[in-house]
Amino acid sequence: MIRHLLLACFLLGSVHGEEPRIAEFLPDLSAPEFKTRQAAMEKIQTFAKKNPESFLKEIPPLLKKTKDPEVRLRLREVTLGLKFKITKSLFGFTFLLNRASKFENQIVSGVVLIDVVDGHPAKRDGLKARDIILALNGKPFARNLPEEEIRRIFASQAPGKKVALVVQRHGKTIDIEVSPMEVEVDQDIKEKLLLDFDDWLRKQTED
Repeated sequence: MIRHLLLACFLLGSVHGEEPRIAEFLPDLSAPEFKTRQAAMEKIQTFAKKNPESFLKEIPPLLKKTKDPEVRLRLREVTLGLKFKITKSLFGFTFLLNRASKFENQIVSGVVLIDVVDGHPAKRDGLKARDIILALNGKPFARNLPEEEIRRIFASQAPGKKVALVVQRHGKTIDIEVSPMEVEVDQDIKEKLLLDFDDWLRKQTED
């Protein structure tokens, strides 16, 4: 069984160019000796850290090839610790939601700025603490919009491109344009898949 597993993983690795290094240590993940298991985990974690995209793609076929619960559990553990480098837009402020702001005769979720960071685009382009952002590029923030969705909206704006904001300040409405900067950040597995990892894995490994 183990030889068949290793052969399958080796052939899989021949296509992708990486996996033989993982396959070599799969049998050791369920070894009775703690040091052997630990060494295998460390080597697999090192590979996964350097090649998270490749590792994530190969997890379903690797798990399909083995029913060993120890191997499956430890591969799942490594996968849940993956970090993916992504770029996103940074405005440079922290906020709370105000669900009773008026904009164009409707009630919207205003984005209340708690802090505007020195040296970042929001401060540079004129935003201030206690400003309430009512709309982005002409679109108001809908009521009951989750905070995480608002973060995603801001992060998804094109770096360096001006974003038109409608801002309420001291009871008056003003227009401000902000050009967000590009930053590289870590993204965890939940953010990467946009759903529960186990649900994703179950769908990927279904026959």
